Amino acid sequence: MAVDSLQPTQDDLSTVLATLRYRLQPRLDAAGIELVWNVALIPTIEPFAAQAALQLQRILLEAFTNVLKHAAATRIVMQVSWHGDEAPPLVRIVLTDNGRGLLSRTTGGTGGTSERVDAAARPAGHGISNMRSRAQAIGARLEIEPADDQAGGGTRVRLEWPCAMP
Repeated sequence: MAVDSLQPTQDDLSTVLATLRYRLQPRLDAAGIELVWNVALIPTIEPFAAQAALQLQRILLEAFTNVLKHAAATRIVMQVSWHGDEAPPLVRIVLTDNGRGLLSRTTGGTGGTSERVDAAARPAGHGISNMRSRAQAIGARLEIEPADDQAGGGTRVRLEWPCAMP
């Protein structure tokens, strides 16, 4: 991943994301997780330095890794869209899984119970705090939240990254 981030991208976010997919697809296939890839054409972004590509890849890699390790999901939807009409223009990346969601395990009785918790209230490990630090480093906003409040499952990671066009 680090080597991929140093390759020239010609300010092409779509290429960076496609490379990430190429690297992750075998792990997702082995885990039996379907990946729905809904990535819109993103215009040339300025500046799109190797450091920003690396931070973005690492944020997404951590999000995918969390699904693989903790979610027991069968499906991940990756949506990437350009919002040039917003001020400032931004790229929105949303990764949603259909796994067990943001759960906290408590003990009691026979084996404990699971309860929903707000992602902000959940004690964050290094992975989530690293994701937040990386997002901040590139000027992006990161939200981690339940994917569907009604159904009680899944997690949504939303990254909004203000970007300028050349």
